[in-house]
Amino acid sequence: MVWLALLPIMWIIGSLVSQKLSSRIVLPIGMMLTLLIGFFGWGLSVQELSAAGLVGIFQGLEIMTIILGALLFLSVTKVTGVLDSLITSVRSLSPDPARQTLIIGFILGSFVEGIAGFGTPAMITAPILVSLGLPVATAVTLSLVFNSAAVSFGAAGTPIFALQNILSTPLENLPLWTSLGHSLAIILLPILGLILLRILPPHIPTRPNLWFAARIGLIYSASSMLTAWILGPELPSILAPLITLGLIVATSNVSPSTIRSKKLLPYVWIAGILLLTRIRFLPFREWLGSVSLTWESILGTAVKYSVTPLLNPGIIPFLPVVIAMIWLYRIPNSRNIIAENVAKIAKAAPALVSALILVRIYMVSEISTDLGMITTIAQPLTTFGPEVAIASSALIGALGSFLTGSATVSNILMGPLQVQTAELLELPPVLILSLQAVGSAIGNMISIGNIIAVGTVVHMSQSEGTILKQNIPIVFGYATIATITLTLISWILS
Repeated sequence: MVWLALLPIMWIIGSLVSQKLSSRIVLPIGMMLTLLIGFFGWGLSVQELSAAGLVGIFQGLEIMTIILGALLFLSVTKVTGVLDSLITSVRSLSPDPARQTLIIGFILGSFVEGIAGFGTPAMITAPILVSLGLPVATAVTLSLVFNSAAVSFGAAGTPIFALQNILSTPLENLPLWTSLGHSLAIILLPILGLILLRILPPHIPTRPNLWFAARIGLIYSASSMLTAWILGPELPSILAPLITLGLIVATSNVSPSTIRSKKLLPYVWIAGILLLTRIRFLPFREWLGSVSLTWESILGTAVKYSVTPLLNPGIIPFLPVVIAMIWLYRIPNSRNIIAENVAKIAKAAPALVSALILVRIYMVSEISTDLGMITTIAQPLTTFGPEVAIASSALIGALGSFLTGSATVSNILMGPLQVQTAELLELPPVLILSLQAVGSAIGNMISIGNIIAVGTVVHMSQSEGTILKQNIPIVFGYATIATITLTLISWILS
C-alpha cells in the first residue's frame, strides 16, 4: 500500500523533473491517478471524492485571488513607475546585483512571510528580482529557496500555533527550539543564494560577497533566536528581517534620502496593512477573521471547508492598494490590465486546481479511513528505531508541505504522527516537533502549487521540473543540517 500511495507523487516528480511533459498535463493525470487510488485502494466513496474536488476548487480560487492581487499590484507598479523607484532605491544600497538579490529575495521576502504567509513573499520578490535583471527561472528558484527559513514563524507565528494546538500541554520552548533548528542553516542560506547565482544564469561571481552574505545570515539567525526566546512565535520573522536590514543599511554608505522616496509608498502601504491585520495582539486580525464562510459536512461527508476572505492577501491588502493606485495615478487602461492578468491566471488554473484536488484526496483519506494515504507513506519511517525517526522528522514535515503547499497544514497533518512517534520511542517531543516545524517550512520550496503560483506571476513557461530538480537537494541538505544541529543540542542538554 505504501507504493500505491506514493504512485501519484512519484509520477509528478518523475514527469516534471524529466521535463518531458508540462505541469498542465502532469498534474491532471496525477489527480486522476489519486482519484482512482483513493476509490479502489482506500475505499473512498464518490461523495467523499467529490467533496475533496470541491474543496480543491475552492482553495484554488483562494490562491488565484492572491495571485491576481499580486499580478495587479505588479502591473500598476510598472505602469506608474513605482517599481522603477524601488529598483533605484535597492541599487542605491548597492550596485552589486548579488547584494541586491539578497536584500530583496532574503530580507524583504522573510519580512513579507512574517506578516503575510500564504505564499505571498515569493509572488512579491520574484517579479522584483526579474526587474533587477535576473532571468525568470533563476528569480523563481531564489525566491522559493529564500522563502524557507522565515516560514516556521510566518503569518505571525501561525505554523507554530498550529503545532501547539495539537498538544495536550503546549511546549513553551518550541519556538526557541525551532529557531535553533534553523540557526546554522540560516547562516548558510544567503551564501547558498550566492552559489545559485554563480551556477545559474547570469552566473554572478560569488567570492566578493561571501562576507556580506554571511553577515546577513549571522544577524538574521541571532535576531530570530533572541526574538523567539524572548517574545515567542509571532515576531521572529517580522523583527529579524527588520533588524538585519537596519544593520546592513547602517553599515552601508547610503544616504537615507536615496531610499525614502514617495514613490515607494505603495510598498509601505502593503507592508503596513499586512502588519496591522496579522499581529495577534492587535484587534484588526480578529475583526477581519470574524467574517468567515463555512460549509460543514460537504455532500453528507466528514469533509468541511472554511474560509476567512478578508484575511486573504489578494483581498486585503492588494485589492485596496491597487484601487487606490488606479485612482491616485489616474491609470486609464485599468480594465485592460485586469483582463490581461485574469487571462494569465486562467492558463495556470487547470494545473493548480488539479494539484489541490490531489492533495485534498490524500487529506480526505486521513479522516475517512483508519490509515490514510499520507500516514501510510510516513508511518513506516517511524518503525526503524529512534535514529531513523529523528533523521526523518524534518523530511516528513517537508513531505507535508510538498503535498499541501502550507507549513501550517503540514504541521496539522503530520504533527499528530510525530507526537505519537516521540511517545512510542521515548524521544523528547520538542526535538521531534521542532524538526517537523523546520521541515514544514523548507518543504515550501518544492511545493508544486507554490512553484506554479510564483511562475504565473512572472510568466514562467514550463520550468517547473527544472526548479523542482534544483530545490530537492537543497531541502535534503537543509533538513540534514537542522537535524544534526538539534540532535547535538538535545544530546548536550540530556
